[in-house]
Amino acid sequence: RGTTKLPTFLAHEVLDDTMSADPTSRWRLAEAVDGDSLPPVYHQHPVVRRAQEEGDERGVVPLSIFVDGVPYSHKDNVIGWWLVNETTSERTLITCIRKSLCCDCGCRKWCSFHEIWRMLHWSLEALADGKYPEKGHDGREFEPGCARAKLVGKRMQYRGAVLFLKGDWAE
Repeated sequence: RGTTKLPTFLAHEVLDDTMSADPTSRWRLAEAVDGDSLPPVYHQHPVVRRAQEEGDERGVVPLSIFVDGVPYSHKDNVIGWWLVNETTSERTLITCIRKSLCCDCGCRKWCSFHEIWRMLHWSLEALADGKYPEKGHDGREFEPGCARAKLVGKRMQYRGAVLFLKGDWAE
């Protein structure tokens, strides 16, 4: 057993950055919500309903998580996690891990994947709330003065709701 640090883009930061950078994002989201392009699960989603009940005018971005294996050599491949914005079809790689680095204790790699899903859950909760988290995914306070500590509790441009988990059969 060992520890491997994985470079990771946080879903809430990715969505806030990409949607803020696109001046048409608010219009495209409103068009998708008002039209019939979103599936019924969007309108029934608890995050969407909570935003409506609270009178939140920001809008809720429909998202998917896509997981897939990507071969990069004859002997190894990586498992990647992507965040998919369903209104723009934009995919952003959040993190990936080499299969050869995954736990081999008989858990079928679950020990390694669990930590990725835990981090993703924390980030998606921040998106559902529409504000930057107060603590890290491990429950620890952010280091004073770091960029994330300055964002604690700040309101995001949008909320996000995961509608689908998609993946390759093997993953």
